[in-house]
Amino acid sequence: MTNSHGPLAGVRVIEAGSMYAAPTAGRMLRDFGAEVIKVEDPTSGDFARQWQPAHEGMAIGFARLNSGKRSVGLDLRRTEGRDILKRLVAGADVFIENFRPGRMEAWGMSYDELKATNPGLVMTRVSGFGQTGPYRERPGFGTVAETAGRTRRRPLPRSASPTPSRASPRRTAPRWRCSTAAAPASAARSTSRSTSR
Repeated sequence: MTNSHGPLAGVRVIEAGSMYAAPTAGRMLRDFGAEVIKVEDPTSGDFARQWQPAHEGMAIGFARLNSGKRSVGLDLRRTEGRDILKRLVAGADVFIENFRPGRMEAWGMSYDELKATNPGLVMTRVSGFGQTGPYRERPGFGTVAETAGRTRRRPLPRSASPTPSRASPRRTAPRWRCSTAAAPASAARSTSRSTSR
């Protein structure tokens, strides 16, 4: 349900996003009262619909990120689907997309092209490594960026012992280590503190 009394009541958002990042942004706007229309592939929908666990055929994670949104199936590979999306965006306040950089431009829907028909449009673009820069062409999710930025941690195998080991034998706190060999010393200190709680 849309919060019709929230601070964003009356704001229309078109979300052409899948998986996690863009739908999370859309969900936050919906939580504050915006009307969110989710654009999905008409045959397979958002891949998040296949996540597990599921309840009565609905992926729980998908339901959490997309509850209260309206949905429309558009094949954006076809001119007709792109034309419908352009009409939706022309009447919207916000457009969120998370295609690979350059995809919207190839479809004739760059920010400059969209704002020509909707000058007040706010466009949010979500991608693994941004729209510009040396890694822009690389696919990516949050976990990829976290690992590349050396902020991602992974659990130790059960057979390995944590270093240093300060954990009480009665506690079953997770044991973590940095996923890269060149982790800063501060990360190692914070890891050892977290295992001692």
